Amino acid sequence: MSYKNLICTFLLFHNVAFADNCIFLPLSYHVMFEDSIFVAFKVIDKQPSDVISDIVDIEVIQEFNSDIIENTIIRVSGRKALGPIGQFTPNTEWLSVINIGEEGDYFFPLCAPSHAIENGIIIGDTGINALDESNDDITFERFALVLDAYHQGISSADTVCTADNSYCEKTQATYNFETGILDLPSVLLLITPFINSYAEARMKKTGDNPVTFTIIE
Repeated sequence: MSYKNLICTFLLFHNVAFADNCIFLPLSYHVMFEDSIFVAFKVIDKQPSDVISDIVDIEVIQEFNSDIIENTIIRVSGRKALGPIGQFTPNTEWLSVINIGEEGDYFFPLCAPSHAIENGIIIGDTGINALDESNDDITFERFALVLDAYHQGISSADTVCTADNSYCEKTQATYNFETGILDLPSVLLLITPFINSYAEARMKKTGDNPVTFTIIE
């Protein structure tokens, strides 16, 4: 196939491992999940829970995309090495993502991003272009407005993809659990620092810890 010539640089890394690397999960990634609660908060206290987890007591400053959290002061748990909790120290302010467990407990999802808040300004790239590509400060008001627009865009895309004449199925990645085959209809390739291209790829799962795929087509 002609696209094989385009993925020669990709083939230099024949085994692609999806390890526990949290750097590739921006805030925008969590917008796609309905259970993501975006919260600005102040850290009150932090203490170890067990060998791999810590817990923090936080004061909720603002809940952006929902009205689920009932109390101003809540306790949140998180993994030390696979989330934002390691950065949290008392009297600092942050923006992050919180989930609610089956028993009503709060926790930071794995690889949840964290953004420091300084004088009411959210610091760092969110993965949302409308915020990151602007020269304006990311205030709470701007973040709330853009987050709402982002959610509306996702909802609209879901509606379009359920239409009878939708092409969404042709562009979505698919995975067969029985064969371990991952089909990627569109892969972004960096040909040079200034030239990008797209190609198809088919990969087969070869390992579980970490989850590893090998390119077969």
